[in-house]
Amino acid sequence: MISGRRLDGVLAFVLGAGALTAYAARTARDLGWVDSVELTLAAASLGIPHPTGYPLYLLCARIAFVAGGIAGVNLLSAGFGAAAVSVTYLAVRALGTGRWGAVVAGSAFAIHPELIRQATVAEVYTLHLVLVGLAVLFSARAGRVASAGRDGLLLAYVVGLGVAHHLTILFVLPAVVALGYPAWARRPRSPGEWALLAGIAGLPLTLYAGLAIRSGFDPTLDLGDPETPGRLFAHVTGRQFGYRMLSGEPGYFVTELAAWARRIEQEWAVLLLALAALGTAALLVRQDRRRTLAGLGLLAVVTGGHAAAYRIPDKEPYFLPAYLACALLAGEGAEAVLGWIRARWAGRAHRRSGATGGVPAARTAVVTSAAVALLLLGVVVPAVTRPAVDRHADRSLRDLALEVLRRAPAGSLILADDTSLAFALDYVAQEPAGPRGRTTVATYFLPLEWYARAQAAIDPDLPARAGQMAEARQGLHGRALGDRLASDARQLAAQLARSNHAQGQPVRFTFHDFGREYPAFEGLPLADLGLAYALRTAGDSARAPAPTLDPEFACLATYTSGRALTREERSLSKRLAAAANRAGIARVEARDLGGAEAEFDRALALDSLFAQAWLNRGLLRADYLRQPAAALADWRRYLALAEAGREQAAVQARVSALAADSARAHP
Repeated sequence: MISGRRLDGVLAFVLGAGALTAYAARTARDLGWVDSVELTLAAASLGIPHPTGYPLYLLCARIAFVAGGIAGVNLLSAGFGAAAVSVTYLAVRALGTGRWGAVVAGSAFAIHPELIRQATVAEVYTLHLVLVGLAVLFSARAGRVASAGRDGLLLAYVVGLGVAHHLTILFVLPAVVALGYPAWARRPRSPGEWALLAGIAGLPLTLYAGLAIRSGFDPTLDLGDPETPGRLFAHVTGRQFGYRMLSGEPGYFVTELAAWARRIEQEWAVLLLALAALGTAALLVRQDRRRTLAGLGLLAVVTGGHAAAYRIPDKEPYFLPAYLACALLAGEGAEAVLGWIRARWAGRAHRRSGATGGVPAARTAVVTSAAVALLLLGVVVPAVTRPAVDRHADRSLRDLALEVLRRAPAGSLILADDTSLAFALDYVAQEPAGPRGRTTVATYFLPLEWYARAQAAIDPDLPARAGQMAEARQGLHGRALGDRLASDARQLAAQLARSNHAQGQPVRFTFHDFGREYPAFEGLPLADLGLAYALRTAGDSARAPAPTLDPEFACLATYTSGRALTREERSLSKRLAAAANRAGIARVEARDLGGAEAEFDRALALDSLFAQAWLNRGLLRADYLRQPAAALADWRRYLALAEAGREQAAVQARVSALAADSARAHP
């Protein structure tokens, strides 16, 4: 006979193993976008990533990189994601919810789209979820047992680990206090006990000292340069991003909360939301469980409120602890449903068997199992029927980095305003077979004095200019500070480009906003090379046909094969389509009409919803190739895709005229 605690361990393991199997099959095997490539570069070079430095994660990521390279770092997220699912089950049980309700909660959280997204690429949030779940688990256990000594010590250590990983663990503390309140109120602790708890919580914080030690060796990635106590404190506390908190325009917070509510509606099954509401009601009516409701409510409200107030573009992972709270409430709701079903079945069976007859345990188990199966189907099926992210074949960032490096002459200075691309360029250039001899600068970091000092070899005057700009920014806060940082970055990038170009060094610009054309940058004339821009000197044509998308681009077939692409691959496909569209315009101006049509064809093969490419190919066919029927088809497709405006009205007029001409020619 398996004991209750051992059975809980088995069920938690089974849920985690199932999640790991699903995540690992979808996990990226190559460089990922945004923070993922930065964390991979940090693991590969033992470098320092952006604040807060994540020393706990980096220790794990370094081991994973040594064991499995880039794929190992990505799979680490899958492992932590699976562990978070197991911890979710155990946390629900510690809160006093029944075993089957915990199974429903763990299963519901495992299939949440945001958890799957974070578990399939190198990121810090799945480890954060493990620590949040453990904090809930130990605080709930400390609040339920007669003596909370061991669980209190474990809780202190987990909170310390959380602070050594991601500072948002601090927003979980109100929930921790509420869940463990009986343990805090039951017996006042002596100063010695508080000192012990503080020491245990502070022990993991010594990991931050490793950032300062490693920074002293000037690794490839050394963001923040946290060698001195002042810079280390600024890096650990995330001072660089402080201006983003509560810095949105009026109404930003309310708008973000509304967007969060829409995401919950879109990504959570209706049954799951109903179970969470029922779980809330079930905890509310029981006086002995209201503390649990208060704890979970604080977990959702405080962490969700912080995420809504934080003005960053990629904030979805910050809502994961709030989603965890929703899953825990859904487990309580599922247990309430199962309890009601068991009670009704037991009453009916008792009446049928007579006053002295017992209710067969086997039948009760069958009814309970059937009810659990129905609940799981209602929660899981709507989620699995939606397309889930699958990154295992995605190498879009590497493709882009290789192409930019290959097109840049040796000795080039590449100024990248897309930090994902900047880190990827650094990583690929360091690989044994990578293109060498190019220098990459992430323009986003240029106004920060530590980064300007690191780039002094490129321009000795850069640190002084960055320091002057930093002094001028004193007193700015919020959105005004963010706008000034962006303006300073552009000015410093232009100065770098101008000074190095004057010395005969080839300069290339890459831009995050790839859909628009950049004829100039901060007064510097640019020549469009497709995926990058070059400084244009006197005598150069304003535009040159872009060679970027010629047959030498080995991976072009990946983005025109018609297979389902990831969000990141679609982004690169649109970037390539925009480059092809601009190349087509350049070839029209150069009177290379056949080449222009081929470029527009390529743009539409890459992005069939690219309205501007439909318009341009129609213009080419109508005005140069004399193919009115083909032009008419292209323009009609453009009108179906484009937004209403002056340009669309002009095209509609030409379509009407062309259709009338066709009708007269073929009555």
